Amino acid sequence: MMQSSVSMTNAVDSPDKPTLMIVDDERNFAESLRLAIEDAYTVLVAGSLKSAREILRNGIPAAILLDLRLPDGEGVELFRVLKDLSRMPVVIVMTAYSTAESFEKAMKAGAADYFVKPLDVEKLKIEIGKRLAKC
Repeated sequence: MMQSSVSMTNAVDSPDKPTLMIVDDERNFAESLRLAIEDAYTVLVAGSLKSAREILRNGIPAAILLDLRLPDGEGVELFRVLKDLSRMPVVIVMTAYSTAESFEKAMKAGAADYFVKPLDVEKLKIEIGKRLAKC
């Protein structure tokens, strides 16, 4: 199981670098994505729903990049936890298994956007920035 790549003392947004959590069990993908966005964000990585919940107990990230297929359940299950938080982070769903049904389910659950893997990282970075600017 992949743990967060940043200590939890960094889970609170700093004024110049918001915190973003990647929830994806594909270690190489998550690490590549972390490296691609860490210039603009403090990045936490969770490899399962369980580890994502643990991270959320210590702080609320500004945004979450959420895979739909995780070893311990569907990514959309995390929305149950998110709805109980004091503020809702921006959630962008990512999947390599896109279907109309999974798109609809993610958007109904509260996803701000839905990206199909392989990701266009530059487009993703722009979208994250736009969504966070609205908060």
